[in-house]
Amino acid sequence: MRILISRMSIILTAIVTLLFLYTSPAFAYIVTLSWETPTKNADGTPLTDLQGFRVYYGASSDNYSRNIDVGNVTAYTANDLVNGVTYYFAVTAYDSSGNQSNYSNEVSAAQYVLTINKGGTGNGTLTSAPGGINCGSGCKESYKNGTVVTLAAAPDTGSLFTGWSGSGCAGNGQCALTLNANTTITANFNATITAVKFTSPKGGEVIPSGSTYTIRWEASPTATKFDLIYSMNNGATWKPMANFIAGTSYNWTVPALRKNKKGCLVRITGYDSYSTKIGEDTSDGTFMIEIVRVISPNGGEALKSGNTLTIQWQTNKTVSPVARTRLRYTCDGGISWNRIHTLPGNPGSYTWTVPYVSSAQCKVKAVLRDAGGKLVGIDSSDAYFTNQP
Repeated sequence: MRILISRMSIILTAIVTLLFLYTSPAFAYIVTLSWETPTKNADGTPLTDLQGFRVYYGASSDNYSRNIDVGNVTAYTANDLVNGVTYYFAVTAYDSSGNQSNYSNEVSAAQYVLTINKGGTGNGTLTSAPGGINCGSGCKESYKNGTVVTLAAAPDTGSLFTGWSGSGCAGNGQCALTLNANTTITANFNATITAVKFTSPKGGEVIPSGSTYTIRWEASPTATKFDLIYSMNNGATWKPMANFIAGTSYNWTVPALRKNKKGCLVRITGYDSYSTKIGEDTSDGTFMIEIVRVISPNGGEALKSGNTLTIQWQTNKTVSPVARTRLRYTCDGGISWNRIHTLPGNPGSYTWTVPYVSSAQCKVKAVLRDAGGKLVGIDSSDAYFTNQP
């Protein structure tokens, strides 16, 4: 006697699972089928010997490549489904004599992968509604066939979202697309240039006084004019350098000072074509304007008393001519300085007979003065040298 399936409803749900197969790295998804138990035979008599159900499914309608005897249950989960493939499902019932019903109504299910890639030189975060995508560089998520997914892109600081490219998305707003196939979208972010930013000096440079140093910066197209100022005391006070200059560089004639300055900074202010301030930047670290530098001994040497050593120093531009150079040394860490010699002018070197003293805390100092006795330059060894009798 043939079984009559008088009423059968199938409810599908799809849950994405990451299933790394041995033969393929493809994603897999799950479909859960459910149905109601038939109560009558084909002739209308009560069905009293229901034995179980068979689930049929495949990738073509009414052409099922798989069938599974699931026993006397009213639900089955298919978990070997590949994203991007539409599957068709039907169920039959059979009795204890092996009689089998006709197929139930056919239902179909499909799930597709949405892949998001990042393009450009910048960075940002990508999110979706419904959820599933929340990533920075690139990600994938699976959705049921027909799902409307809305994508949003949020650029990181220093980046600009320039728009979508790929299947179904364009422009630089939110993107809503209906998934009915595996889909790849690219979100493009570009790094932005701030209104103005120094590229040199950045900090740590040693710039000779009197030299021409090229200050360089990057600027957005809206910045057309720039003011430059500099500080020699770590930003406590500032001096003007140049006003309302164009371009992205300036050749600075470095001033002559009375001593080396280590706490120097440069600051730039950018203005648009309406003279409205649109940005400002200061060099990342301090640099030094150098007047004079002791070359030798400069630290780390091991000297011996009674031997001779050529003390050397290099002088850049001074505020006034050097009339005499005084050389001093210390072997007590700088607590006291002893006379070596006073030289007329600024010869740049002197042959020194190393004194009889034992110390690991020795330095040499060069002091430059003009005809009026005013200081025009001073420097000492950068680190200690050793002196042994």
